Amino acid sequence: HIQPFSLSSLVNYIEEIAQVDKSFAQTLITSNEEAERFYELIVDLDSLYIKESNDDSNLLNDLKNLPIWKSSKGFDTLQHLLLPGDFDDPIGHNQMLDSSYLSPKVEKFIEKKLEIKRQTICSCWLLLFHCRDRIKR
Repeated sequence: HIQPFSLSSLVNYIEEIAQVDKSFAQTLITSNEEAERFYELIVDLDSLYIKESNDDSNLLNDLKNLPIWKSSKGFDTLQHLLLPGDFDDPIGHNQMLDSSYLSPKVEKFIEKKLEIKRQTICSCWLLLFHCRDRIKR
């Protein structure tokens, strides 16, 4: 019996690879075009997964924890990344997803489905205060 290719099988496969090689995404995604296609695939597989009436809350959390998300500083998990906001970060401390490869559909998926916040003036100030408090300790 051959298992169908699904979002769950993709996430499981990538989790296995990530345990062996944390920097595997650099060889998997070598151009913006490949990044676009890869993230579009994730969104398409998610819509199929939902149509099959699967509960995807754990799966989406696993997806967020994979180091496959292209940021301004390489590849990382979504745990500490933000989607770009409508302004430039004057202090440059927030790590952003690289939006140059994100289609509107993928960006919406990341923001709404994976619940990743956008950079705001508030997030910059919160980070600044957090860093200041850590330095004082």
